[in-house]
Amino acid sequence: YMPKSDRKNETSTGQKQAPRQNHPELSQSDERFQRVFLLLVLVTLLTFIIVPKGALTPTEFAAGDIAPRDIKAPRDLLVPDEDLTKQKRDEAERSVANLYDFDTTTGEVITGQVAQVLKALNAAVESELPVDQQIAELESSFGVKIDQKGLAALRQLASKPDSDIRIAQIVKKLYRQKIAGNLKLFEADRPKGVVFRQLDSQAETTVGDNEVVIGLGQLQDQLKKALADARFEAGQEQVLRELILPMLRPNISFNQNESEARRKDAAESVKPVLIQVKKGEMIVREGDRISDDQVKRLGALQDGNSTVALWRNAMGLLLCCFLLIYFAHTFAKRNIRKYQPDNRDLVFLSSVFVVHILVLKISIFISSALG
Repeated sequence: YMPKSDRKNETSTGQKQAPRQNHPELSQSDERFQRVFLLLVLVTLLTFIIVPKGALTPTEFAAGDIAPRDIKAPRDLLVPDEDLTKQKRDEAERSVANLYDFDTTTGEVITGQVAQVLKALNAAVESELPVDQQIAELESSFGVKIDQKGLAALRQLASKPDSDIRIAQIVKKLYRQKIAGNLKLFEADRPKGVVFRQLDSQAETTVGDNEVVIGLGQLQDQLKKALADARFEAGQEQVLRELILPMLRPNISFNQNESEARRKDAAESVKPVLIQVKKGEMIVREGDRISDDQVKRLGALQDGNSTVALWRNAMGLLLCCFLLIYFAHTFAKRNIRKYQPDNRDLVFLSSVFVVHILVLKISIFISSALG
């Protein structure tokens, strides 16, 4: 039997001891947090010490500067040669031939227009329209300007069933040739290379040195001679000249847009010219004047040390340090009995480790500076 006072004292004593039993758990949690924090600080310091090795060796130079030290390639580099790349792209552009569209239906179109004029004239004669009205309709519908004498000659041609066939044979034979609107410009393009592309089939042929191309003036002379050889009557020959000569047009034309697009594609297809620099190759020696070519190589070295590459290397190194130290500490704690460090011991070991790496880093820098 226990008095009430003794029971109260026992209850109060148990309540006071409860927090003391939870204190070791809180202490272990704090200790674990401190060790994780210490590990993160350690790997961050190691990463900061090891990674920025290029920060003290700048590679920003201009042509004509004097090299303050020997600079070697720390790794294999591919240096783009912009001048040589531009030269090759210009050569690729110049190698593209000028494109001319070749319309093989031009002769048929002109022949069809002449046939329409003759057909319309026959219809006007059958309708017994006045001569003045026939002349006005020819001018308004087809742009043909003739007088009454020419109209009479055209009516004679229209009345003959084989007239349009004879005219078609003459015109189509002439348009088997290639006719340029500006023969001088075409002859200037010929040495650079010319390609004909048929508009109907899209087939392309390269112009040879013996390819005959004439101008509109030569075509007009050939038409006059062909009409004379066809033995038309004098009035009919004259009216056919007046009718067909304004209809003549070139059947080849320079396609500037397509030519420029092909030149652009040819230039873009040329890959950049790269100069290979092997690891350990001497880029510039101390005291030498830096040339343009060496500036390009130093620029490629600086691009390799860009901020993105620096952060990528730093993250990789930080992860490696973290895994190495964590697994080494865990293995030692589980397998080495005497290895039971507390937080103060870990702080001391971390400090010694950081100082050792720092001294080693400074020693490497000094030895590199002294050669």
